[in-house]
Amino acid sequence: MSPIELNKKNWVLNGNITFNEILFLMNETKNHNWNENITLDLSQVKNIDTSLLGLLFEWKRQAKENKYLFNITKAPKNLTKLAQLYGVKEFL
Repeated sequence: MSPIELNKKNWVLNGNITFNEILFLMNETKNHNWNENITLDLSQVKNIDTSLLGLLFEWKRQAKENKYLFNITKAPKNLTKLAQLYGVKEFL
């Protein structure tokens, strides 16, 4: 099972999203045509590490560069705690 489902403007991450999955996720989305707002559902994410924060910020940067929003929904507690630890919770 792929760690990401891309359905036009709704993306879903699932399973473990750690450093090992980040390169795959970047490759899966590198040619995304940013022509609408994206909503990312994280409700199915299990284990994470700090590399997920970097990927989320990169996706947000790409969306902003193209004048669209990248919204994150249903962030797991471990992600919000990690973001709080690094002082970036407000960016999620």
